[in-house]
Amino acid sequence: MNKIRKYLRSIKKLPKTLDVYRSKPAAKYPFDITIECSGTCNLRCKHCIFSEYMKRGKGIIKFEDFKKLFDKLDLKSIELINFAGYGEPLINPEIAKIVRYVGTRNKKINKYLVTNAVLLNKEMSRKLILVGLDEIYISFDGATKKTYEKIRRGSRFELVLENIKDLIKLKKEMSSRKPKIIIYFTLMKDNISELAKMTELVDRLGIEIQILPLVIRRDKEDMDISLKGMSKENIRKHINEAIKKAKKLKNKKILAELEKIKKTGGMTEASGTWDNAPCYSPWTTCFITWDGEILPCCHFWDGQISYGNLFNGNFNELWNSKTARNFRKNCVKGKRNTLCARCGNQNSESYKKFCMITKILPVLKNFSDRSYK
Repeated sequence: MNKIRKYLRSIKKLPKTLDVYRSKPAAKYPFDITIECSGTCNLRCKHCIFSEYMKRGKGIIKFEDFKKLFDKLDLKSIELINFAGYGEPLINPEIAKIVRYVGTRNKKINKYLVTNAVLLNKEMSRKLILVGLDEIYISFDGATKKTYEKIRRGSRFELVLENIKDLIKLKKEMSSRKPKIIIYFTLMKDNISELAKMTELVDRLGIEIQILPLVIRRDKEDMDISLKGMSKENIRKHINEAIKKAKKLKNKKILAELEKIKKTGGMTEASGTWDNAPCYSPWTTCFITWDGEILPCCHFWDGQISYGNLFNGNFNELWNSKTARNFRKNCVKGKRNTLCARCGNQNSESYKKFCMITKILPVLKNFSDRSYK
């Protein structure tokens, strides 16, 4: 039955896959949308650009304004919606109301958010369970108090860990499978030595982990805290220790995540040199700020490129505006602009698959603006 469902889903996604393959300047509707529910934060994390580098306006979207934006979208095309942005979504006092509203409009949309979990007390956890949040990603970058609080400045290790445990407990008490809980672990020089300890902690909690090597946005500051200054041997040593621990614990999900990091040596997103890496994000996703600006993705934190403001326009028109089409044309050329080159999101695996398909069916080359070799 699962194989049949998977096959049917792949058939359903075929038009979008073809659109991505073709990479024309005008794109079909995105299926993954972020609406930033809070453009302000309660922490000043060591690796985040929010406190000193982000110059755009800071604020919180009101429920009625969220409805205005959301109701302009084609709900049949959207599969995923993220309520987080560059702020802390739980600061928004109407966040549960917002999540519930999306569910009432379309139950099939996967609703998720990323949080530092400082405000994830029992009351908030209960609300998020009741309104049907599908996934919650918790940024937790240290397995010890010292490391965690050095990175997550303004937070308390014990408080956040207790909040996570309370959410897990409440899910069981309320007999709810949702939200799925995933730890976001941003890999950097300060915490790579705790990768094995984090593996043990996540396994003990009975949840999942996603490991994200640090994206370099600020030149010297991020270079200094990223893995760039470490030897490959030292990086491999810490990753192998964590893999050994995951094998001992027989945790296949954590092991798979660690194996992905081992492949790249933890450096993929820390390199800042993906000048020519293929990217398909401008055909599948967009980022809408709390005040309505439509950005190509979350990497344009200061609205360096905006397709226009959704409060004042039509989504379809802005999604394929002149600015949007020109941006996609540049993506197809292969040469990323400065911001894109620093991003670790590069779709080499998808590109390789498309290349293989093109070799089998060379005629497909005629239908794409992208060069497949």
